[in-house]
Amino acid sequence: MKSFYPIDILLQKQFVGIGSVQSREKMEMHAFRSIGAQNKVSEGEKEMARRYVVGAMTGTSIDGIDVALCEVTGYGLDMQVQVTHTYSDDLPKPIAEKLHKFANEDAAFTARELTELQRDFTLVHVQAVENLLSQRNESTKVDLICAHGQTVYHAPPCSWQLFAPAPLAHALNVPVVCDLRAADVAAGGQGAPLTPLADWILFRDRAGVETRAVCNLGGFCNVTVLGPCDAPADKQVSFADVSACVSGYDVCACSQLLDAVARQRLNAPYDRDGKCATAGVADAAIQADLIEKLKKQARAGRSLGTADSPVRWIASYAHIAANDLAAAAVSAVASVIVESLPESTNSLFLAGGGTRNHALRGAITTLAAGRGISMWMPDGNADGTASGKSDMYASYREAISWAVLGALSQDRVPVTLPRSTGVLDPPAAGLWAFPPY
Repeated sequence: MKSFYPIDILLQKQFVGIGSVQSREKMEMHAFRSIGAQNKVSEGEKEMARRYVVGAMTGTSIDGIDVALCEVTGYGLDMQVQVTHTYSDDLPKPIAEKLHKFANEDAAFTARELTELQRDFTLVHVQAVENLLSQRNESTKVDLICAHGQTVYHAPPCSWQLFAPAPLAHALNVPVVCDLRAADVAAGGQGAPLTPLADWILFRDRAGVETRAVCNLGGFCNVTVLGPCDAPADKQVSFADVSACVSGYDVCACSQLLDAVARQRLNAPYDRDGKCATAGVADAAIQADLIEKLKKQARAGRSLGTADSPVRWIASYAHIAANDLAAAAVSAVASVIVESLPESTNSLFLAGGGTRNHALRGAITTLAAGRGISMWMPDGNADGTASGKSDMYASYREAISWAVLGALSQDRVPVTLPRSTGVLDPPAAGLWAFPPY
């Protein structure tokens, strides 16, 4: 891709950001990548290159924002990632309520109201990233921010991740990339799940022995299956190698269902720690009905989105006690998730907001054990229990993944995989906004 700007102007416009000034050589490498130039990078440069990338995530539960600062060393599929800082906060109630109404098509919005909502939502990101960066060493230069945006509609070929990258780039003087789904959807894909390639970089079995599943318990559950890669040990792993051993798929509504039960029946935004579900007794008939509804989603063979919201299901169960309904919902979700795992699965890593629901986590663990699938945690303790670092990965996996996907996008590596979204020749992704100076 040819640049219409001299490189000196590009350097001034894009990479004089928060923190210390990078060397000209390093800035040039980033500048060329950010405008899509296909210049060669020497092995020495790959080993020495270091970027600090922020990933920002708000999920379909529309309850909070997670941000993570990652140190990324190397380029493309060779990159190594270390998480340095994380930060989380609730979405302001007025913004969350408007997003819920818009995403669930419960209210009409004027163009002005939507524009104001998008700007206010972006400014939440500004504040969250500023709070995140206040924890870091001031000499740490932030090179890139990658934001998911809020999925307010997803039914390919139509998809909308509400976000305005320019105000964030302007406020923090850092390049911003967002809307990573759009290129895949334009190429005829499902645009989701997007995290499988990041999961491979972060969580694969580097010994190349076991098949590991990464299960995100978000608004909708999605699973990444990380199989052993057949690439020879003396050969650099290619995108084709990874595509052959990694797959991903959406399963069914998860927190979308559990939170809908909490809002409509428990008068709470969610069932804290799954206490109400734990106190309830799952009604067999209701559980079976929910399993059939959720299996229908799992059998759809496509990405799930706002059109698949289970919110309207809850009214038909008004005769069931609230705790018993919460218990049935947890049991149904756990059953469908575990049944979806391939026979080859050796271990399972649970991540996402749903991991804080102890009833759900316990049900999945029990059902997985019944299939001979062990639970796995990155950087867990020697006795197999979670460490502070493994809990961090479980809570911030998606924000961390977005930092990885942002770096991959900057390196012009496609972030979607054929066995996840259906596009055989995935395009490079991302909508970019650059800082003013």
